[in-house]
Amino acid sequence: MGDTRDGYSDLFGIYVAIALAIFAVVVVVLAFVVVRFRSKSDELPRGRDSHPPREASFAAVITVIVAGLLAVTYNAMADLSNGERSAGGPTVEVTAAKWKWRFDYPDYGVSERAPDGAVATLFVPVDTDAKFHNALAAATATACERAAARYGTGTAVLSGGVFQNRTLLQRTAQLLRNAGLRVLTPELLPANDGRIAYGQLAVASARLAAERGNGHVRS
Repeated sequence: MGDTRDGYSDLFGIYVAIALAIFAVVVVVLAFVVVRFRSKSDELPRGRDSHPPREASFAAVITVIVAGLLAVTYNAMADLSNGERSAGGPTVEVTAAKWKWRFDYPDYGVSERAPDGAVATLFVPVDTDAKFHNALAAATATACERAAARYGTGTAVLSGGVFQNRTLLQRTAQLLRNAGLRVLTPELLPANDGRIAYGQLAVASARLAAERGNGHVRS
């Protein structure tokens, strides 16, 4: 399992650059045609309906562009595939049809399918090394750093059921501290839904106390 985000971003950048270039060429050609062949009279201009050499040149240019895009795409996909294999870890084949996902593990002969109305769960085999946790911790820390910079805060709070995983919690917290952020984690209350339930009870208790103080307690 490897991180392929940079590879796909580079490929996307190539497509965007070519698309913008084609759009610019089309706009320039249209502007030239409008200015060059404009007519002030109602009479239709005389000329040939076709120009085979120009049409062939246009088709050849489009063919070259498409062939170049296919070559770049296949080369990039091959590099990404080789990078994933060299990164080690299990092979996971993902099939998605609308909201029905399936995860196949060819190395283990296991296929995980989601029942109707549910989402398939991505499992990591027990003998997978720490790269999975490291990648997830790095992605989480990067997102927290960007959010902290955007909103001008120096504190990050790690909570939620996912952070009951001690390995993920420790590695994410360490990355955030290395980035200069203050990290807060649950201590007296659980990190999962138990904390939400406690908060709901606290709010309800505060509202009830306020109603009693105002003499508006409902029976």
